[in-house]
Amino acid sequence: MKTLLPALFSLCVLACGTACAPERPTDRAADAPTSAPASEGGFEGREALPVAVINGEEIPLGELERRIDAMAPYARSRYASMTQRKELLDSVVTFEVLADEAERRGLGRDPAVIYEMKAAMVRRMLLEEEKTRAHINDISDKAVQAYYEEHADEYRRPAQRRVALVQAQTQEFLQRHYEELKAQLQGAPGEEQIVAFRRLAARQSSHQESSKKGGDLGFLSARPKNPQWSEVARRAFELEGVGASSQPFEDEGTWNMVMVIDERPERVRALDSVSAEIRQLLHAQARQRARAAYIAELKKGVSIEVNEESLKKLQAPQAPADFDPSLLGKPRVRDLPKGQRPNTTQKSEDKSGEQ
Repeated sequence: MKTLLPALFSLCVLACGTACAPERPTDRAADAPTSAPASEGGFEGREALPVAVINGEEIPLGELERRIDAMAPYARSRYASMTQRKELLDSVVTFEVLADEAERRGLGRDPAVIYEMKAAMVRRMLLEEEKTRAHINDISDKAVQAYYEEHADEYRRPAQRRVALVQAQTQEFLQRHYEELKAQLQGAPGEEQIVAFRRLAARQSSHQESSKKGGDLGFLSARPKNPQWSEVARRAFELEGVGASSQPFEDEGTWNMVMVIDERPERVRALDSVSAEIRQLLHAQARQRARAAYIAELKKGVSIEVNEESLKKLQAPQAPADFDPSLLGKPRVRDLPKGQRPNTTQKSEDKSGEQ
């Protein structure tokens, strides 16, 4: 297969996440304008003052200042101390010594090193192009408002009710417990009614998952995400409010009673509160489009030849015997089969969220 710059370019784009070595002061010097003295790393005046000399190669004061400026504000404050400044300089000196030794060994010609250098150049070039072609100030208020209106449901949480469930296989069984509960709770305060209903759910409900939590199904909207609870939610929203319970009703071959144990009103996030978030999202999308357009422009200007016969000879590593190709889409953890989920202490369900 013919080795071509466009092919290398495409591969580098795919590898933009590749970790690269820290930047050397000499790399900074190589990027400096040709008019600046090479020994000063492109810096002038005070910034060109050498803070260290390694085998005749100067590390200018401006290089350390540039590194500090690239840090987060809270990190910069550390370098008010002379001790910390010496530690920073020592790290730069150590890296420069190691880099010189790597060059002496000829690693600068190693294909992997050359590839990482190209990947770093591609990353920097694409970032510069994105900044030039897509600036956040180019995102107008009109565009932000249009996105907000088009995605209104994402910024609106409908009214929700937290529901407790008692489920049984027969009407007679549930009806008997309903009558007993009704007689027991006659005139009792609402909190006592909720406690009694949840005790019944924990002891008698045939729905094992919710019975372990006192019948708690979590918060449901009138149109729940899980269609399994559509009828349950409908019945719950017909009730007067917290503490109210339904009569037994049939749903999908089971008999059920529900009680409202908490509720939350509808919540709408106003445009003013989400405009900055939307602007950042639109800016990210604009940068992606700018990157794709720039790459397409470059590809139009070059000749690309592909030798499929050589490509067929590529020997890909064998996948493990138990590898499941369906997982290539990087699914969310909750979408994985139980046996393939990582062993974490996270709760399987957030009661504050809708089922």
